[in-house]
Amino acid sequence: MNKGKWPVTWRALLWLAPAAFLACCAIASRFPLAIERHYASGIAPQIQSILGALTDRFPFGVGEVLVMVLVVLVAAVSSGALRQWLNGQRTLGETAMKALRTVVVLSIWIAALFYLLWGLHYYREPAHERLGWARLDPAEWKQDPADLTTLATFLTQAVNRSYVEVHGSVDAGQPTDPPSLSRVHIALEEGYTSAQEALSLAEPLAQPHGHAKPLFSSPLFSRLGIAGIYFPFTGEANFNKDIPGWSIPHVVAHEKAHQRGIASEDEANFFGFLSCLYAPLPEARYSGLLFAQRQVVSALLKVAPEEAIRIAKQRHPGVQRDINAHRAFWLGYRGPLTDVGSAFNDTYLKLNGVKHGTDSYHESLILIALLFREIETRNALPDYLSSESVTGQLTSSPTSNGSSPSS
Repeated sequence: MNKGKWPVTWRALLWLAPAAFLACCAIASRFPLAIERHYASGIAPQIQSILGALTDRFPFGVGEVLVMVLVVLVAAVSSGALRQWLNGQRTLGETAMKALRTVVVLSIWIAALFYLLWGLHYYREPAHERLGWARLDPAEWKQDPADLTTLATFLTQAVNRSYVEVHGSVDAGQPTDPPSLSRVHIALEEGYTSAQEALSLAEPLAQPHGHAKPLFSSPLFSRLGIAGIYFPFTGEANFNKDIPGWSIPHVVAHEKAHQRGIASEDEANFFGFLSCLYAPLPEARYSGLLFAQRQVVSALLKVAPEEAIRIAKQRHPGVQRDINAHRAFWLGYRGPLTDVGSAFNDTYLKLNGVKHGTDSYHESLILIALLFREIETRNALPDYLSSESVTGQLTSSPTSNGSSPSS
């Protein structure tokens, strides 16, 4: 064989190897059961566990550093190519084609690595099917919002009780501070384990993972409208350290759900809430319950606004203070970069088969409603929520079909 052809062959392999793997991933995405059995419950948890164990040794986000290094390298290569064009060593067309080839090859390799390490989780069966829970049609709430009203009332009482547990009063006079990150980590890991045991969930949910890490670039992420991000290339859960303190535990739990192979955002919201619900830390429970309560009340506002307003007024003053602080924080960063961040995230999700894009964040409400029906059936409500004053809302309120109020 002519040795002069080898460089061409190797350049072709740079394209063909990852492209062929991506083609296999496209085929595999049509077989969610196979992905569940061989990937989500097989190789992927081991990969993420190993990556997380390696990067957990560092007190900073390794993924964030890698992104910075990549940006610097791209800038260096781009400036070198620009100098060659300015010096007349290459034409503008040659420079542009070289840059295009480099970008395409790099993108293909990053995509292939992404799907190998974590990305195929997007093509698992929906959570309610994996959990064996009957599908809930939220359109029924438009005809009869009684179930939604019951759940909103229950969660409002639970949030109020949780706030008092954290602060010792109905109003601390200032927004809730975040607990220490080490306590949050321990509590959420225990929360995942307890939830897995109480509801007989898949074992990978109870598998331990590394600490969540605050982002150095939190001010940028605030302007992008992003509270947290998971970096699958390093197995790291990262969160925006500048967001209101009460919301940090649930955001961390959300990213820890991604660590456990929960890809879609509605499911990560839900499993993050589940971890908070069963966590042995009052601040974590409060964070998860307030997240869920706000989702339910927002949904109720669309179908029964008077009921939603009535229930919202039942919040303790301190709870409402936290909600107001949360709203003011994100409105304060609202701007052009927020739209850019939202558009990028929406496109990314839709490219990965999430039909509703960023709107899917709100669909965790359906899983939350299903959860409380399942909890009632199994009598698996955490002890701190087991008082009659709270659970009576779920067990005695009438519903349109005579089934569980949260179905």
